[in-house]
Amino acid sequence: MVKKTKKLRKIKKMKGGDKPVSICSVCNKKYLKYLNNSLKSFILNCSEENMVYNHFYIYLKDDEIKEVNDKYKCFIEKSNIKINFVKNPEKVDTRLFSCHYRFEAVKELIDRDIYSKVLYYDINSIINRPIYDICRDNSYSFNVFLRYNLYNEDHINGSNIDLNENSRLHKIIINIYGGFVMSGVFMCNNDKNGKEIINRIIGKYKKSKIKYWFLDQHILSEIFIEFISKKIEIGILSKDFFDLKCRDESRLWLSKGNMVTSYERKCMRKNMIKIEKKVKEC
Repeated sequence: MVKKTKKLRKIKKMKGGDKPVSICSVCNKKYLKYLNNSLKSFILNCSEENMVYNHFYIYLKDDEIKEVNDKYKCFIEKSNIKINFVKNPEKVDTRLFSCHYRFEAVKELIDRDIYSKVLYYDINSIINRPIYDICRDNSYSFNVFLRYNLYNEDHINGSNIDLNENSRLHKIIINIYGGFVMSGVFMCNNDKNGKEIINRIIGKYKKSKIKYWFLDQHILSEIFIEFISKKIEIGILSKDFFDLKCRDESRLWLSKGNMVTSYERKCMRKNMIKIEKKVKEC
């Protein structure tokens, strides 16, 4: 359960009364070092947009709350940056809990009913260019990033239903243990279909007797296929939106993480220097 240390500030609505878009990230103490860069990139690129940054910090000991609040006080004082505290359940592996809590965090934000949609991305990502317009104008209730688009130049666009109708589903099902849908970034709308999808994902988690590291990607991969029969489209995020190569034209960069291939590891080593230079602007 999310621990609210302060009452939620009233979110300013922009012209037309549009609900803001919320960014969502999750980490425990081990990955907290990446939060600074992530927040700085938000201030650099999104602080004037109709967006809010919600971070969920998973803690083991109560004194961590004060430590985090003190360390990130200058960020928390901004009306569009919020840190939510979640207690790691006893006897639950903190690494797995922090990894899998991403879907619960997104559901928590959707259920507050003050955001139009929620964009989740891993804490070790930064915003390279403004992303509000892409989030605002995206018409799909749920969006994911395909691992196929990470490795191949013939980029696949559209949705799960488009792939099925064009008989291209077989192309994306890469034989890799991490799953063919990546979990480092996804977006959920605050609408009927978005709520159905995020609730279905969490339901699958609860039914899974064994919790393991790549369970999130496997469930997203199952959902991508499963909702074809329900005639509910799940959109495919483009390389220009989320990018492991840290190209200047892409919106989101991934800085460092547990990579599945030597190709990804090589990209990450180069990206760290580029990212540190970028956030120094703030």
